[in-house]
Amino acid sequence: MSNLLILPVPCLSTSISLGQLLTDPLDPTSASFSAPTGRASEECIVQTPYQDTISQDDTGRLILSGPCSLSKNLTVSAKQSTHHSLGSPNIAFRALRNDTATQSFFHQIAILNKPLYFVTSIQKLTNPSFTPAVAKQEPRTEAICAGREFCLPIHVRRDSATHDYQDDSNEEVIFAVGLKKVRCRVSAANEPHSLDDLDYSWSYHPVDGLDVQLSIGLGKAVMDAEWRKVAGIASEDDKEEEDEEDGSYYSYFSDDDEGFGGF
Repeated sequence: MSNLLILPVPCLSTSISLGQLLTDPLDPTSASFSAPTGRASEECIVQTPYQDTISQDDTGRLILSGPCSLSKNLTVSAKQSTHHSLGSPNIAFRALRNDTATQSFFHQIAILNKPLYFVTSIQKLTNPSFTPAVAKQEPRTEAICAGREFCLPIHVRRDSATHDYQDDSNEEVIFAVGLKKVRCRVSAANEPHSLDDLDYSWSYHPVDGLDVQLSIGLGKAVMDAEWRKVAGIASEDDKEEEDEEDGSYYSYFSDDDEGFGGF
């Protein structure tokens, strides 16, 4: 199972799909590519009912799983939690980067120099409700952050008697995702890699009609501290976590990826 990253705001259950490539996971309408289904094994864990404690920042966005003394704490309850994940993300990604149609998308992203993420898991909640862990807390249900409007959660109604925030639609929402970083570039075949490329498993593909190659790298899973930076809600405590991660280099790819190093 990959590291689950709580979305700052839950999104519609059809907004993000397993195995999808996204340039901006916080904006499902951003440039993306969804491969045909059935290319990789899928694992599913269902929990009924579901309950967890999560933290919320001052603007109403969800931060991370677990209570935090510096943030507002919420209890999230749901009729059901469904966690879908790729059985072998590395094998699934290998199929993507060897596919001609997907290579065209990688090529476009390399030219635009955009970040890219590979969706390895999705957690969906059915009929979620968000209740302040402390009765006196009144979390905002709407806020403006970084020029974007956030609502918590989708189709929220408030029960003034219980301070309960609940989804009236009784439909699934995507609550959290698992992501791996992807890097792609178009360059001369003899162009050396940078030190930052060491964290990626690479494959190389010719570009028709050009004396260059397309390099596609699959990186590590996105962790909580980096995710909060992407969302613009990083805390001071994240620096210590980043320092610990920067000091550890390890092999996290299975033997199935042998031959994709390319260094």
